[in-house]
Amino acid sequence: MDPFSVTIDPVSPYMLKINGEVVADGGTKAVAEGITKDITYEGSSHLGSGEDFLFKHEGEDFVFFDRSASEPVLVDYQNFASTYFQTTAEADLYLMIFEEDQNTGSTEQYFYDENFAEIIDVNTGESVYNRYYSFVDSANNYLYNQTPYITAGTYTLVIRETDIVLSQKPANSILSQIKNLILPTANAQVARGPYVYTLTFTITEVPPEPTGASSVLFLPGIQASRLYKDLPFSNEADQLWEPNANNDVQQLEMTETGFSVNDIYTKDVIDEVYGLGGNIYKGFLEMLEDMEEDAVIVDSLAFAYDWRFDVQDIIYSGTLYKTGIKSLVEEVENLAEDSYTGKVTVIGHSNGGLLAKVLINELERLGKEDLVDKMVFVGVPQLGTPKAIGVLLHGLDQQKLGGVIIGDSTTREVIKNMPGVYNLLPSQKYFDVSGDVLVTTDGSSATTKVTQYGDINSLSKLTDFVLDSQDLRNDNVPINEPSTLNQYLMQNMLSRRDALDNWLAPQGIEVYEIVGKGIATIKGFEYKALPCFSGTCLLEGSKYMKAYPLISNEGDETVMAISAQAYAGTKVTVEVDLDSEGDGVLTLGRKHADMTESPTVQTFLDSVIRFPYLNETLEVPEEFTEVSREYTLIGVHSPVDVSILTSTGKRIGIFENVIREEVAGSQYFELGGSKYLVVPKEIEYELTISGNDTGVYSLTIDLLDSDNIQSSEYRYLGASTSPQMIAKFSASSTGFGTLKTDVDGDGDADIEQTLDGELVVVLPNYTYSSLIAEIKLLQLTKLQKSLLLLQVQIAERLEKQSKTQLEFLTLRNLESTFKLYERKRLITSIQYKNLLKIINYLRT
Repeated sequence: MDPFSVTIDPVSPYMLKINGEVVADGGTKAVAEGITKDITYEGSSHLGSGEDFLFKHEGEDFVFFDRSASEPVLVDYQNFASTYFQTTAEADLYLMIFEEDQNTGSTEQYFYDENFAEIIDVNTGESVYNRYYSFVDSANNYLYNQTPYITAGTYTLVIRETDIVLSQKPANSILSQIKNLILPTANAQVARGPYVYTLTFTITEVPPEPTGASSVLFLPGIQASRLYKDLPFSNEADQLWEPNANNDVQQLEMTETGFSVNDIYTKDVIDEVYGLGGNIYKGFLEMLEDMEEDAVIVDSLAFAYDWRFDVQDIIYSGTLYKTGIKSLVEEVENLAEDSYTGKVTVIGHSNGGLLAKVLINELERLGKEDLVDKMVFVGVPQLGTPKAIGVLLHGLDQQKLGGVIIGDSTTREVIKNMPGVYNLLPSQKYFDVSGDVLVTTDGSSATTKVTQYGDINSLSKLTDFVLDSQDLRNDNVPINEPSTLNQYLMQNMLSRRDALDNWLAPQGIEVYEIVGKGIATIKGFEYKALPCFSGTCLLEGSKYMKAYPLISNEGDETVMAISAQAYAGTKVTVEVDLDSEGDGVLTLGRKHADMTESPTVQTFLDSVIRFPYLNETLEVPEEFTEVSREYTLIGVHSPVDVSILTSTGKRIGIFENVIREEVAGSQYFELGGSKYLVVPKEIEYELTISGNDTGVYSLTIDLLDSDNIQSSEYRYLGASTSPQMIAKFSASSTGFGTLKTDVDGDGDADIEQTLDGELVVVLPNYTYSSLIAEIKLLQLTKLQKSLLLLQVQIAERLEKQSKTQLEFLTLRNLESTFKLYERKRLITSIQYKNLLKIINYLRT
């Protein structure tokens, strides 16, 4: 529809100018404070004359905008006076005279005293009379020439051309002669027009220069928001996360389609955790508070959310708080409304970065993406993380926030139906970028259920494996075997994953990445066969499989660097050597969970928030492109506990039911029933292995070297243990000491071995007591042990009677029995070798 009947032919000759600058038809011009008066156009008219009209768009209507000057009113004079006079008192005096003049016309009393002498203005030395009329003249000259401002909005300027049409007069008239002189062909023409042309434009407001930086929205990582459930018949809440009992975790259960079984809500972000070095986000959140107090930003918000849900569900359905549903989009709008810049800087840590991507998508769908100016990813698994495989299949490393009272089996069962965890699995793009095999086996018969799927080097193979497409696994598998994941949630994740991997920020949003490196990080798993202990195998002496971690120092302990720096658009990337960040007397180490507490990270985040509003430049820390720290990975495989005390008194492991990681770069985690310690190679320490059941345990020690290659250093498979057993060895820059085992817990070492399990021949003495102690540790039936101990007692009695030949014959029979037990896999080969060494010593 053409409301102005615009002329198409001939074409418009006009060009629009706003504030002296050419603006294309249909274009937009931003002006200070959103107002202007300088709307002009240039061009030669096709006809003799023309006039223009301005219309403002209001919905589908066009409203005439009258640009003629209007009669000024009192408030106009008041506004003018506030700028004309130097003080408020002066302005008030002359406005009073002006009002009296307008109302009564009687002003002499202000100009003359009782002697008819002129009253002088003491501020200028000028007469009040002259100063008043100078004010009035200036005000009138200004106000009567003021046309209305054209405020922000869309307008159409209509230009109407008309022809010069001469009235019919006699040919010899003066007017006819003038016409023939100016337009000699006019008599042969018919009057044209009118021609109508339009120029449409939009005026937008240039925001004033901000006095501070954008407000900040912080989105924490997975498991970093506390979760609650109301207690029945009470106004109090039961905190379920962080948990303090297995029952807390069980109440977080969800249905197979990803809905919460119980009414769970959140209200706060976890700022610190006892026993984990304290601060998680506390220092960073205090930094934001300081920025508010210093008027750098108006406001900040650390948004707690129910991390059990998929990030899309959190955006589209909101997060349940005690007071009701909260929307992240609305939180952004609220932060932007009072922000110095009218915008928000979004900082996402870990899973919070994935949530931020979906948030920006929703803002873009609503046409509100311009509310965000910057996106900062802090240790975000943009392509997923291999560690998530172990979390879902084995309940990996779930003890930290709940302490040792939280069982990995319980956690694994509940996590299986949590949609939020599935987004952390590695995507196809992760496989493409890394080229790694994320799951493999040692090829043994014990690992057949995994080996059947081949090396896992693609998302399709990973999907087959975690969903057990070949139906090789039972529903209720022990913690050392991989569980089968929720097919519905897995397929739902697969349908959404590409959108997260390939996300690009809308125009106008700057992207920053902070990538942690230098900390031992799980990059995959190898399933290996280990000797059974009591209850783990159907047949005594056989083997069972364990998921063994493969590590790299190209990560932050949870997220590999190739995933954290995977954003494909224009960005600023900072790599932070978290190993170096952990150095120092007061620092326990910086890893994925507390990256925002790193001094370097905080300095960079402060700079990003301020830039470009309060800083001339952005402070980008030096990149750490090569990280060469070496680590030792120590694993003990049930039924024992393990801990480390360094030469400086620092602790790694579980002490008094609290996990301690007091050395920078150190870790303690549990995987599939095994316990692991990660220790920087150069640290001097003593390691203690404590038995908690009767049977056998295995000790493994791997080295991650400066070339980021993991190699096996020691394997002691099938060592005997009991609840009283304590074994220790030391480590220093020169290597490892021997393993000294106190079998009966009396404080004295009974057995000394290499870390491969070979007995150290240290004269003086193996005694029959040594042989008895070793037999008592064997995982045999009571009758079998009794028969062996009876033969030892006979041999010892013969030794005391100096009946050497009969003693040696008895020992030979014992050796044959041990050999038979080894063939039947009732004892391990190392146990057999150790028993044989004692027997051989007794025969010397």
